[in-house]
Amino acid sequence: MFNIKNKLFFIVVLIAALVIFACGRKGNLTPNDAPNISITSYEGVDSTGVAQDAISFQQKIYWSANDQDGHIVGYAYRVMDEDRNPIGTPKHLAVNSEGWVYHYKESVEITDATPPLDSPEAADIRTIWSDEVYTIINFPANGEMTLDDTLNFIYAPVTSIFEVKCIDNRDRQSNIASKVFFSSSNTPTAVLLSNIDEEVVGKGINFEFLMKDEELYVSEVPDYFEFTLLKATTIDGPDSTITYYHATEGDDDVNDYGMVLLNDDGSLNMDDQDQWEWISTKGSANVERYKIPNSFTDYILKDNIPLNMTANEENAEDATYIFLKVHDLAGLESKITKAIFYVYGGFSPNAIVYLRDSVILGDNHYHPYYEDNLGKVIPFEMTSTGNRYATPFWYSQDGNFEAIGSDNIKLYMHWGWNGEYIGNNTANKKENHVISLENGIPKNYHSEIEYFDIRLDGEPYYYPPIPAEYEHLITDEDGTQWLRVSKGCEIGQNMTVTIAALTHHNTELYGPHKFELRAVDLQGQTDETPYILDFNLVPVIEKEEKNGILIINDGLNIQYNNSAKLDSLYRVLLADYTGDIDVVVRNDIHLPADDDYPFLEQAPHFNYNKFSATDLQNYQLIIYSQDYPPDNYNFEKEFAVLNLYKESGGNLIFSGGKNLVQVQENCVSRGFTFLEDFFGVPLLSQEAISFVGATFIEKPYFIRVDPQNGFTITMDLRLPVLDWQPLFINSRAGLGPISYFNSWMSNAEVIYTYGCKIPGADNFSPTQEEYDALNGVPVALKKVIDINGTEGYNINYLFGFPLTYMKTEHAKAALNEILTELGI
Repeated sequence: MFNIKNKLFFIVVLIAALVIFACGRKGNLTPNDAPNISITSYEGVDSTGVAQDAISFQQKIYWSANDQDGHIVGYAYRVMDEDRNPIGTPKHLAVNSEGWVYHYKESVEITDATPPLDSPEAADIRTIWSDEVYTIINFPANGEMTLDDTLNFIYAPVTSIFEVKCIDNRDRQSNIASKVFFSSSNTPTAVLLSNIDEEVVGKGINFEFLMKDEELYVSEVPDYFEFTLLKATTIDGPDSTITYYHATEGDDDVNDYGMVLLNDDGSLNMDDQDQWEWISTKGSANVERYKIPNSFTDYILKDNIPLNMTANEENAEDATYIFLKVHDLAGLESKITKAIFYVYGGFSPNAIVYLRDSVILGDNHYHPYYEDNLGKVIPFEMTSTGNRYATPFWYSQDGNFEAIGSDNIKLYMHWGWNGEYIGNNTANKKENHVISLENGIPKNYHSEIEYFDIRLDGEPYYYPPIPAEYEHLITDEDGTQWLRVSKGCEIGQNMTVTIAALTHHNTELYGPHKFELRAVDLQGQTDETPYILDFNLVPVIEKEEKNGILIINDGLNIQYNNSAKLDSLYRVLLADYTGDIDVVVRNDIHLPADDDYPFLEQAPHFNYNKFSATDLQNYQLIIYSQDYPPDNYNFEKEFAVLNLYKESGGNLIFSGGKNLVQVQENCVSRGFTFLEDFFGVPLLSQEAISFVGATFIEKPYFIRVDPQNGFTITMDLRLPVLDWQPLFINSRAGLGPISYFNSWMSNAEVIYTYGCKIPGADNFSPTQEEYDALNGVPVALKKVIDINGTEGYNINYLFGFPLTYMKTEHAKAALNEILTELGI
């Protein structure tokens, strides 16, 4: 028996022997088995000798792999023809000598400067291995039809072999899995989307192409297009025959656009196609577009032609042909599509400033609300009193575009060109046509805008990120300089003009400014007449600097809102006032005419404000009058300008009637805090205002108003009424359409109450119940506005009855009390 020492000795000897024998053997204790891969797609067959119906040329091919002693780190695939010659396929054209498709290495950040996969410069950044587990292959196909065994026409399939392999984490490659595909495809059709056939076009054209391909399961995606431009001409040869002439003959500087042979009868001769120079979109970022930038030489131009002239083969002399064909992803080439057109050298673009989209925002220029129906984003800022939204220029009564300036004013400019949108309205569909107004005739000349030139206050626009130098500085023959920017750059069509830009060349912020703009098209042609926007920035007129009274007549009924008589009457009522008095009728205010600003659409203030805040801010007091009480107001439409007037310390009198109810309803429905902010009528209470009679003949009970809270003048209804007022008021000895207030806020107070005709006074008297309900109800409110902590900064008065219907001496005395309270 072994003892312990013998056992230990035996173990040591055994270990030594194993070491000696092991050192004498060759091999690997951990061999690396090859990974396995297989194609899992149902499409395709295993051998070229297997019969199968043709399938679509475009196939999505999946595979699956495993490695029992490691893991898969990459896959490689290739396509070969039926003779096993490796080939590239569309979208997979970069292959090595064995046909394996190249990919960028995972670590490569692909940018515009990255070399293409098939270029020698990409040798260090490409590999055949990728982590894809499927790919889309566009196999070669055949567009030619043949007869099958049953004498039906079919597309003869093309045989291709797809192979894939993988590699594991110890660089061991797998078997190669393969499948055979029999592919067919329809022959595509090339379509010229640019509608230039038989048209007159400019000398810089933006061609747009489309491929039609009736494949059942494949999108109509072209590989590339080819086209050539040829000019039809007749040239007298030695025997007075028609000859062929190529434009580059003897002149290397002329572009490769040639001339096409016409037959003796004037028809097109297609025999020389093999000599044509084809322009290809292959490799372009967008193969469906091609720009011809001012490349037509003089021989191709046709001047002094009617712009509505039709180009066709019957008058093809001096016309230009485009011949177009497309190659699809199956490698099939379409038949040739052609169009004929004239090239005219007189077109020019027209730049546009979209005034409705060019908005301004600052402490003294804003809208206090957002209009949901605008359908676009408006710049805004949040303040303690609510959001402030940018709004377009005001249009003053002097015919100027204006804004009230501030230290934080910004102009958000938006511009484009004639034809960018349908009707040049950015709310409409975008068309991207370029329309010339040559000889006053609007004409799409099938070009594209490339650049814009910009000036402000007589100098190239100041924008530090793009200084006016080198290619960005354009100097005209007369020395005029412009900042040139690409249409697609950060200020190509939108720009925020700050105080720094407004004062860079013109050290005064306030005063006139001039913004000049012109477009540059593919022809290299600029506007013959640049777009000019003149505008004024004016300072805010503070309370102590205001002067005069403005009377606004907002009547819609011309018969009863006679501006001349209202002017005369108010001058009588304000006879004791020694300052200036102006009267304006809202309906007489006209925004710029289409002839002056054809792209303004006569609605610079979102179809609401007619007044300019720069006009209103000059007055100490505005009397807003509607002297036909049943009629509707436009009062709430002037919310924005009147709000700025209030903020600058102006005072307001609103003289109305039954129509106040409609104003309140409009404010409630739109969420306007108009009457609440100005007069203390609560917004959320739609029942805050009621009316007595809807017309002059309904409930004519109103005969006077009684003063309250410090006012002393009782005002009686004028009877008989004036000759320009409704005469049937006389027969009823009272007025019906009067508004009264059911509720008001604590910061407002009642200054006049309803004086009701007593029951039984005449045939048009109230019942006792009506008298009790109406007599003494509030019909006028006053609100003292406290802005920025300044007590009594301005005072507003709201009358539910028309002041001009009261006895002249009474209304005059009441207005004098108001003027005294206002200190004017």
